[in-house]
Amino acid sequence: MRVWGKQGALRFSVAAACAALLLSACEKKAVEPVENTPKAPTAAEVQRNAVSDFEAPQPGLSTPNPNASFAGPFTAGGMEPFWAARFADGKLTFERPEAEPLNFRIGALQPKAGVAKVTQGKLTMILSAQPCTDDAGRALDYRMLVVYGGEAYEGCARVGEAVAAKDWSAFIGDNLTSIDSCLAKGREMGFDARVTIAYPRTRGHTAVRLSSVTNGRFECSADAATGAIKYFDPLGDSDVMPGEWAPMFTRAPGVAPSGACNRNVPATNAAGAQIGWLTYESC
Repeated sequence: MRVWGKQGALRFSVAAACAALLLSACEKKAVEPVENTPKAPTAAEVQRNAVSDFEAPQPGLSTPNPNASFAGPFTAGGMEPFWAARFADGKLTFERPEAEPLNFRIGALQPKAGVAKVTQGKLTMILSAQPCTDDAGRALDYRMLVVYGGEAYEGCARVGEAVAAKDWSAFIGDNLTSIDSCLAKGREMGFDARVTIAYPRTRGHTAVRLSSVTNGRFECSADAATGAIKYFDPLGDSDVMPGEWAPMFTRAPGVAPSGACNRNVPATNAAGAQIGWLTYESC
C-alpha cells in the first residue's frame, strides 16, 4: 500500500486542477469557433472600385472619342438595378424605382480625352464617349457611370431628350414577343397571369416573370425574336428581383387590376397603340 503525504496530495491536486483547466479550455475552443464575417464595403470603397473598373481598359472596347460632343442633353439608363439619368442645362436628374428623383446642379461638362467626370458630395458621374450596347440591344454612343450613396449604376447614354429606362417597363416593346409567348404558355397550363418584370438574358433570350392569382409565380425564358420557350419554372415567394412589380403589366385585352392603392397607366407601343396596362402601387 502506498501512503500519500501532504506534499504528494498537494502536487496531485494541483496537477489535476491544471489538467481540468486545459480540458475546459480545449472544449471551449472547440464549441466556440471564431467567425470571420467579411465587412461590407464603405461608400468610399464602392466609389473607388466602381470608378476603377469603369475606367479600366476592356477587351473589345475602343478608347473614348476625344472629338465627341458633350453639349448634351443626354439621357442614360440601365437595368439590374434599374435607373435613369438625364443631363441638360447643367443639371443632372437621377431616378431609381421607388425613390424620389435626385437633382444635382453640376454646370457644363468639362471633358478630357473623351471623358467627362463630375464629383459632387455623395455623387460621382462619369460620361465616356465609347460605343455601348444597352440592355435592349440598342447601340448607343456613350457609357455612363453614376455612383451615389454607396451604390454604383452603370449603363449606356445617348444624346437626346427621350427619357431612358426609369423602370423595366421602358423595354416592354422590345420584349413583347417573349412576353406574349410566356403568357400563352401560362394559358396552355390553365391560368391567366400578369407580368411582374421582363429583362434581357444571354444568347438572345428574354426572361419574363409572371404572377397568377390561382397558380403562383413563374419565370419563363423565351427567344426574343421567335418566342420559342427555353424554360418555364415556378418561383418561390422570397425570390423577388430588384425592380420587380414596379410596375406590373397586364397585357391587352386584359383588364387592369382595381384597388385603392393601384395607379393604372396605359402601356403603349412605339406607334402609340395601347398594348395593356401598367399598374403602380400608390400607397
